[in-house]
Formats: sequence, C-alpha cells, structure tokens
Amino acid sequence: MEQVETTPKKLKLEKNQLGLVASLILANIVIGMDKSLISTAILPISTELNLDTGQSGLLMSLFFLGYSLMQIPSGWLADKKGSKIVLIASLGIVSIFSFLFGISQSFTLLILLRFIVGVGNSGFPPSSVKAVADNFEKNQRTVVQSIVMATGGLGAILAYTMGAYLISTNWRYGYFVESALVLVALVMLLRFTPIHQVKELSEIDRNKLSFLTILKDKSVYILFTAMLLLNFVLFGIQLWMPTYLNKEFGLTIGKISLILSLISIMQIVVTVLAGLFLSKFFQKKEKLFISTTMSLTFILILAFMMSKNLTVSIILLFCIVFFAISAFTAMFAWPHQIFSKEVMGSKMGIINTGGTLGGFLAPVVMGYLIKIGNGSFGNAFIAMSVSALCCGITVLFYQDKNK
Repeated sequence: MEQVETTPKKLKLEKNQLGLVASLILANIVIGMDKSLISTAILPISTELNLDTGQSGLLMSLFFLGYSLMQIPSGWLADKKGSKIVLIASLGIVSIFSFLFGISQSFTLLILLRFIVGVGNSGFPPSSVKAVADNFEKNQRTVVQSIVMATGGLGAILAYTMGAYLISTNWRYGYFVESALVLVALVMLLRFTPIHQVKELSEIDRNKLSFLTILKDKSVYILFTAMLLLNFVLFGIQLWMPTYLNKEFGLTIGKISLILSLISIMQIVVTVLAGLFLSKFFQKKEKLFISTTMSLTFILILAFMMSKNLTVSIILLFCIVFFAISAFTAMFAWPHQIFSKEVMGSKMGIINTGGTLGGFLAPVVMGYLIKIGNGSFGNAFIAMSVSALCCGITVLFYQDKNK
C-alpha cells in the first residue's frame, strides 16, 4: 500500500482555510438534509400515490443506486481535475433535480429524479475528502474531517424539524427549500474552494498511482465491504425507523421528528468526540476501534428487536447510533492515515461506493423482509444485526503492509 506523502501546499491566508471548512460544513449540512428528508417525506408521498412498502423502499433506494454508480468516477475525477470542479457539479445537480422532484406528479418520475439526485450526491464525499487532504497537514486531517462529517447531523436536524414542518403542510415545500439551501452552499464553495493544479508525475509515479494499481489494492476492498455493511445498518435505521416507531408505538410525525432530531444532535457530538478520540488514542489502531464498536452495535440491535417498551427502545436506539456513528467516523478518518493524498479521491470513491450500496440495499432488503413478514420488522432487524457483526469482522482482515 502506498504511503507516499509530499509536503502539502498551504493556503496563503488562514481565513481562506477557514472559509473552505465553513463551505464544506454548509455543503455537508444540506447534503445531509437531502438524505434525511425522504425518511419523513415518504409517509405523505406513499399516501398520495398509494404506495406499498416495496414501492416506498424502491423510491428511497434509487437515490443510492445513482450514488453508487458515480462514486468511483467522481473520486477519480477529483484526483485528476481537482476537488473544486466535482464539488460544484455535485451540488448543482442536487439543487436542480431536488427542485424538479418537488414539482413531479408520478411515481416513475419521482424515482428517476431521486436516482439523478443520487448521482449528484455521489461527488461530494470523495471530493470533500480530497479537499481536506489537499489543504491541511496530515496530522490535522482526522480532526478536520470529523468536524466536517459531524455537520451532516445538522442536516438531519433540519430535515426532522424545519423539513418535517414543511412536509406536514405539503411535502413538496421541503424540497423547494432544500434546493435553495443547496444553491447557497454551491456559491460558497465557488468562493472559498481553491483550485489546486494537479502536478505532472514521473512515469514511475504514474504507474504507482494509476487507477489500475488502486484497483489491485486489497485494503480498498476490505474497507469497501466494511462500509457497505456499516451503512446497511445506518440507513436501515434512518430510513425505516420513522415507519417502525409509527407502527409499533403509534408515534406521530411530530414526536418521531423530535426523537430523530435528538439522535442527530447526538451524532454531531459523537462524530467530533470520536475524531478527537481517534486522533489521540487510536491512530493506527482504527480497525480495533471499528471492530469493537460494531460488535457492540450487533448486541444492541438484537436487544432493540426484543424490546416492547418505548422508553427502553429509545435508549437502545440512541446507544446503537452512538456506536455505529463512532465506527463511521473512524471509517472516514482511517484512510487519511493509510493512503497517499494523490489517490485519496479515487480510493475514497471506491470505499464510499460500498457505503452507498449499503444505503441502496437497506431500504429495499428491509422493505422486502417487512413485506414477507406481514408487517413485522423482526427479520429486518436480524439482517441489520448480522450486517453489524460482519462489519466488525471484516475490518480485522486489513493488514498494514508497512509494519
């Protein structure tokens, strides 16, 4: 595995560096809002279009199919052309097609538009990681990356509060507002994202950093698989929990939104704390951290499945999210320690493709399992628990070639 590290270019003024962080934070907030908004919007959409759980799952999943297909090309493009062009294109697509989603009337058109929005979203993770790698020292990147990642929870809060309020009035309003906010983030990225010239490499370096060489790196596929399994859990919770809480405990959209907002606040805190914790105590021990947290997640999901008490279930849900988000933070911080920044976009594109495939599979698989279980979530929760355990086992296969 490559450990090539050159001295990173420093920005001339610290305020530009802060401006970049602020821009990435805002972009991550609105991207997070887009991902979360559908979990509450699906309730009125399903009623309006008379969708069953299989169709609802398909509508939520097509986003992740588009996301998955374009992750690797987006990461490669960020490495070859720079992060700025990918960031701008990504947010431009999300803004335009989220607006069109809000004015659409048919199920077929809605799933097509969510697919395209997923394509737009796919460019943000690898290009934002690439932007961090290009503009910060290696020993700063874990903390900076965790801060940027943490703000995705603010997007979920917006979705579960302001978004839920708009959706309760008319679900289309939520997507109109989201489209406008994405446009604001795009303007900020235009202003503050520096253009980095991709330097010419020698033939030897080109061979080392070629996409074919990247594809031969087994560690990439280990992290790809782990991210898929982890996101199956996270998106299973995010996309189906409102429906489960509504059906199992009779909670209203307002109460569900409050619970999910509190979880999102906790996610922000956990992501930042996990980044600091990893930076101080677990550098080069990330696989142990991920394996431990996901093993605990496995146990907690089984306990959640068996709980029939609302209070106990909510406490268990918070614990599940606590450990799963800690592992997710480590999955994004780890590559900064083991990969060269010259291939960061491409490798993160591949790894995060696993994550988006998990996001694609979770609603479809869980929706099908719920359907064949005549509305019972038992089999779906078993699938989530097995996925968590397998994630914890998968990362143990990573071997540091430099030891």
